[in-house]
Amino acid sequence: MVDPDLKTPAYQAFGYKQLIIEPFFGGGLVTAGVIPIIANFGVGWLLAGMLALFVGALAAGLLYFGRRPIATSTSEPATVSP
Repeated sequence: MVDPDLKTPAYQAFGYKQLIIEPFFGGGLVTAGVIPIIANFGVGWLLAGMLALFVGALAAGLLYFGRRPIATSTSEPATVSP
């Protein structure tokens, strides 16, 4: 909807991300393994493990890719009339 002519790399980036994420989280290994992990070790251990993975992924993303500057537009902003 936002990029119907595919002028940005968002479409390709989303597709590549899905290939990596879906086998684990989209009804895959993590989703299937959560119930046995909770039953055997408890919710706290699962939360701690997922939090560690999240912090590690966030740190790796920020340190490797860094923060990108926001592109500014040179055209006039669109106005909405009432």
